[in-house]
Amino acid sequence: MKQKQLFDSKENKHILYNFTNSKSAYDYLIYIISCGFFVTDSTFITDRESFDSYLAVYLQEGEFYYIDDDDNIFRANAGSLILINCYKHHCYGTVGQSKFYWMHFAGGGIERIFEYITADGHYVFKENEFCQFKELLISTFDACTQNFVMSETRISSKIYSAMCELIEDTAKNDYTNYNNMVVSSVLDYISVNYKNDITTADMARHAQVSQSYMTRLFREISGQSPYAALKNYRLRHASELLAETSRPIKDIAFEVGFNSESNFIFAFKNYAGISPGKYRENKQKNSAV
Repeated sequence: MKQKQLFDSKENKHILYNFTNSKSAYDYLIYIISCGFFVTDSTFITDRESFDSYLAVYLQEGEFYYIDDDDNIFRANAGSLILINCYKHHCYGTVGQSKFYWMHFAGGGIERIFEYITADGHYVFKENEFCQFKELLISTFDACTQNFVMSETRISSKIYSAMCELIEDTAKNDYTNYNNMVVSSVLDYISVNYKNDITTADMARHAQVSQSYMTRLFREISGQSPYAALKNYRLRHASELLAETSRPIKDIAFEVGFNSESNFIFAFKNYAGISPGKYRENKQKNSAV
């Protein structure tokens, strides 16, 4: 059952519907508490200690902001979805002329889902990330305006599906972050152990992934193989030693992890375009000028 309320003033027009749900919905389903559509020509703000629900807002026009319980400010532009935990103290509002659909919902054990989706302050979503939530907010409001009776189980299913869409996007971000962490771990290992006789297998063990996965991932993200990254790191360090010290080339070769002077000279020519000796000579000339 839905109860319509209309708030109309010179600056604001607000249509909202309050839902009365069955005991089964309260006990087992995700259910709507209220939904509506808000049009404002001025600054609007809501500041309250709590309202036992989660709030989804689809901002059709204007600017929207949300201040969480830790006083962090999150801003959204037109075309954004905003999720707000109203179980905690919260403050939100608009700046100037704005239009937005909204829905308060609860139940169905969605607390852990909401916390996962909004981890690290991810409360604002771009339009291509929430197609189902946008459709849900608009279609629910339209159904209310037409007095269409909506099934509680279907409502629950649609909210859950919309939340899962956001979970999928969050999981993709987690996967990207994990991949970047793997590559970063390998680079850190190289920077510490480049002087030693290390292999790609050693790098993979350090990153705690398989050698084949690490090699493929490293190439996809960095554009080079792990071994090439190791060799280039050695050669960059060798070029510094050549320019800044008078140590013999053979000593520098072994210092940076090469197993022979000849291998080092061959690799350095490919790296710098000239021999180590010529590189040192050029650097010394430039420094003397």
